[in-house]
Amino acid sequence: MKVFVGVEGKFLPDLLAQVSRTISRYSMAPPGVRLGVAVSGGGDSVALLHLLHRLGYELVVLHLNHK
Repeated sequence: MKVFVGVEGKFLPDLLAQVSRTISRYSMAPPGVRLGVAVSGGGDSVALLHLLHRLGYELVVLHLNHK
């Protein structure tokens, strides 16, 4: 099990590589395209935005405050 050791640690490059391979393997989005990403505002959504941004995608963030 990998433990998060910060942005400068080994975890982030490994995670970026894995996300990039998965996007490519399943033809989810060509590199550099604009993506609409629905987020809740929680930690997992923020992490997804960070990863996609680091991979070079232009992001449009979609959020609905339903309260």
